[in-house]
This record gives sequence, C-alpha cells and structure tokens, in this order.
Amino acid sequence: MIENIFKTACIVLILLLPSCIKEDYNTDNCPGQYTITPISPKELNSSRSVELENSLTTLIDPTKDSRIVEVGSNRPLNLMKGLYTAIPVKGMDEKVIVEGRFVSVTVEATGGANDPSDFVGGYLNLEVPKTVPDWGIVNYDVPTMIQTRLLVLKVKFEGLNAQLVQSVNSVVNGIAISRDLNNAFLDKGTTNRFPALKSGYVNYTLGLSGTDGYYTGSRRLLGLDGAASQILTLNIIYKGGVQKVYTFDITNDLNGFHTKDVVQPWIIQMKLRLGADFQANIEDWIAGPEVWIDAQH
Repeated sequence: MIENIFKTACIVLILLLPSCIKEDYNTDNCPGQYTITPISPKELNSSRSVELENSLTTLIDPTKDSRIVEVGSNRPLNLMKGLYTAIPVKGMDEKVIVEGRFVSVTVEATGGANDPSDFVGGYLNLEVPKTVPDWGIVNYDVPTMIQTRLLVLKVKFEGLNAQLVQSVNSVVNGIAISRDLNNAFLDKGTTNRFPALKSGYVNYTLGLSGTDGYYTGSRRLLGLDGAASQILTLNIIYKGGVQKVYTFDITNDLNGFHTKDVVQPWIIQMKLRLGADFQANIEDWIAGPEVWIDAQH
C-alpha cells in the first residue's frame, strides 16, 4: 500500500515538473491567453472603433505555420511566446486570392483584371511577450481596411461626328493586380499610392445610361500601381466601321484614389468634341470622388 502511494506521488511529481505552474509562469514553456479583435474600417463606422465580427482570420505562428482561427473579443486563444501575424478578411469572393500578407485579383482570359468583391481586410504583427501581466487576458486589436474601390468612366461626345458614335470601350493601364494587403484604402492616408507586386489593366465597355448623354462604365479595382503611370485608352467605333483610338494620361486625375473619401466611387468625367476630321478635343474634364463631382452640378 505504502509502495503504491509512493509510486503515485512520483508520477504526479514527474508530471508537474514540465507542466505550467503559475509560480514563475512564463510563456517560454506555457501559453498565455490572448484575444485577437479585428476592427472594422473606421470609414464604415463614422470614425468609430467597431469590432468586425465573423471574419475569416489566418494566424501565422512563430514557426511560420498558418491556420484559420476563430477570433474576437470573447474568444481567447492560447499562444506561446513569439512573433505572430494575424490576417482577418471579410467579404471576399472567388476572384480574390489572399496569400499571407498579399492579395491578388484573378484575370480574364484576355488578361484584363476581374472585378474583386467589396471586401475588407488587413494584418498586424503581434509580439507575444515572455510573461502574461497579472494573469489576465491580453487583447490585440487588428485594424482592417477597405480593399477595393469603384473607378467610373463617363464620356460625353459633342460636335459634328458625335451622332456617328456607335459604341465605346476603353482600357485603363497601371492598376494593381497583386499588392500588400495593408496598401489599401485609407481616408487621409499619407501615401498617395503604393507600388504593386504585379501591375496590369482593366477593360471597360461604356454604354449610354439615363438621359444625361454620357457613355458610362464602372469597374471595381484592387488599387493603383504606384510604380506605373495610369493610361486611359478610349476606343470609339463610328457608324460605317470607322474606328479611332484616343489616349489620355490620367495619372494625376487619380491622385487621392487611395486616400480621399474612399467609400465613394471615383469618377473621371469628360466631354469630348469630335470634329469632322475625327480629332477629339477636350471640352470639359473633371475627376474625383463622386461626392465632389455631384457638388459641381
């Protein structure tokens, strides 16, 4: 009997030695409790800090392994000491690909970018310390950002050949196909645009809408490539089969695309006078967030 008690005591002692005992507790050998709280973009919540619920969150641990975790202010995680990266996203569709800290949009068969969904996301590096203060639960807020924006083209034709316009399409070059997830859209951000990991273009088909006489097309973009110029190529097909191509540098017209009123569509609106020689002269040109354009009328 005494021998059995002695054996049991030895087993318990052996188990206790490597286990997590609160005295001299540290995360060198024991996990601490942490919450990761994704925060919705403030532009969507009147500048208030609001928890983003039901996000899809990837956690990269100190060994660089990644896993999907359930996060939130009421979902503690047991984390060991080290550097983690939390990557919450919400609202993605099949045209959006997030790999670690990077995001990409798929492309059409012709090579032009598809429209990504209207989604939010971001990432934050978390340094889990050696000790857990006061044995409490430590929270990390992870801000997210608006990840896409509409770019709307509006073109109105005047002059002798305006009535001969049959159809209009265009291409915008210098957009981001792949970029850092945190190089997204931020009101009053300090960086006008960031270099993309991969640059590309997007196709537009413009059609008459409403009674304002503008040919209009809208595409949703992942962003601009800050290392490239943004070039608009306008292709006009006239009745009788005549086709003319006009090129405009719109780089400066997109200053603020990533930093000004980012919940609004960005509009480039122009009036072109088409002469008998098919030359296109700019009669009027305005660019900016939709709320700015509306204020001009």
